[in-house]
Amino acid sequence: MSIRITNISKSASNKGRRIVICYVKENNGIEDNYKLSSFEIARPEMEEAWAAINVAYQRVHPDYREDETWVDFSFSSVSIKYVKNINGDIVIKEFRLSGVMAWDYMGFSTITTDKISPQQNEELTAAVCKLINEGELYVHGKRAQMQLFDDKTIQNATTVSEEV
Repeated sequence: MSIRITNISKSASNKGRRIVICYVKENNGIEDNYKLSSFEIARPEMEEAWAAINVAYQRVHPDYREDETWVDFSFSSVSIKYVKNINGDIVIKEFRLSGVMAWDYMGFSTITTDKISPQQNEELTAAVCKLINEGELYVHGKRAQMQLFDDKTIQNATTVSEEV
């Protein structure tokens, strides 16, 4: 029994920070679609994965220079599509990012990228894969805030993330 994350998003509202994870769960050849929505704060590892996506995309920007940060990306949604490869393994075919692009003292704009294939940018793909792994751990209850103080769960989650 395995799951495939198809969409992860985060948002803020008057109720607090919300995480939504859509995934497909396969059980004996049957695929079911699920949607997990929570106002529970995710562990810092998920925020670190979002930050890695923002930085990786920043480096792709044509005007990027290490010493200048006049354009800042803050993505809040990732949509992922999968395909079976020649070996029969399910791999990422493409993903799309949505969020906000802000520039110094001038404003901001919402942004949705075109479809990005994993071969286009290894750093960005690795950051998205890290977010997918954190999403899987969250779905399995190993990265949810409510289990922060359960040492065995934290130890298991760390072991799983190291194996991935």
